[in-house]
Amino acid sequence: MVRPYRSGTAPSQGPFSGLSIRSCEQCHAAFACPLPQENELEVFYAESYREERGQSGGDSRPNAWDGGSVRARAQVEFVLEPLRFVGSWLDIGAGHGLLLDEARRQQVARTGAIEPDVHCGRQIQDAGHHLYASLFETKTSWDVVSFSHVLEHLTRPRQFLKDIQRLLTEQGHVFCEVPNETHLSESPRDLPHLLFFTQASLIRLFQESGMTIVAVSSCGRRAPETGWRNIMREGARRASQKLFKQPPRWIDRRVHPHFHYHEDRSAGAWLRLLARKA
Repeated sequence: MVRPYRSGTAPSQGPFSGLSIRSCEQCHAAFACPLPQENELEVFYAESYREERGQSGGDSRPNAWDGGSVRARAQVEFVLEPLRFVGSWLDIGAGHGLLLDEARRQQVARTGAIEPDVHCGRQIQDAGHHLYASLFETKTSWDVVSFSHVLEHLTRPRQFLKDIQRLLTEQGHVFCEVPNETHLSESPRDLPHLLFFTQASLIRLFQESGMTIVAVSSCGRRAPETGWRNIMREGARRASQKLFKQPPRWIDRRVHPHFHYHEDRSAGAWLRLLARKA
C-alpha cells in the first residue's frame, strides 16, 4: 500500500518533501520512502525540530502537572511493575530529564542521558544525571535503556536496537514508547516521522532484533474527550493542582491519559513496550 506523505507546513518540509509512505502487507511495517539522507536529518533535528513542534529547550523545566512529567511517571511505573530491581537507567533523547528524575525518585541509583539539545543537556547535568554525547561514549552497562518517541525518527532501527543491547547488563531491559499508527488515516500530518508502528510491527522489529517481549500495551486517548466526562476530569485536575504540588496517584489514573491503558492494543494513542535480550 502506498499513500502520500503529509509533510506539514512548507517552511518545515526540508528533507520530508516529496516522500510517500509504503506499507508491507506481510510484516505490517510502514515507512517513509525514500528515506532522507542522514546529514539532512541531522540538520533538521538540530535546527528545526523543536520549532516545528512548538518547543524550545529554554532554561525552565516543566512542573509535575505538565504532560512530560505525567508521561514520565507513567513510563517508569510501566517499567518497574514487572521488574524487581533497577539499579541503573540510561534514557536516550532524554529532553529535560523528567523520566530520569522520576526513576531516581523510585530509588534508581545511577542515571544517565543522551540528549543533543544544549539547554536540556545543561538541565540534565544540573539535576545530577550523567550526560553522554552518544551511545558509544558510555562504557558502562545499564539495567534499563529507554527511548521515548525516538524510534520513529530513525533510518536504521535494527542497528540501533543491536547497539543498545550491547549496553545492557545481563538482566537488562529496553523500554520504548512510540505513536500508535494503527489509524494512519486519522493523522493530519506525518512530519517528521520516518517509521510508523502498529503493535504487530513494533513487536516484530524487536523480536527480529534478538529481543524477547516482556510487556506491550496501548495507552492514551487518540482524541481529546468532550462532554461532561472531560469537564469533570478537567475540573478535578484544576482543583487538585491548587491543593497538591505533586499529583496524587488517584488523580494521575483518573485524569491523565498517560495512565489510561486499553485491552484493545490498537485503541490508544501510544504503544509502550518492554523487552529483554533473548
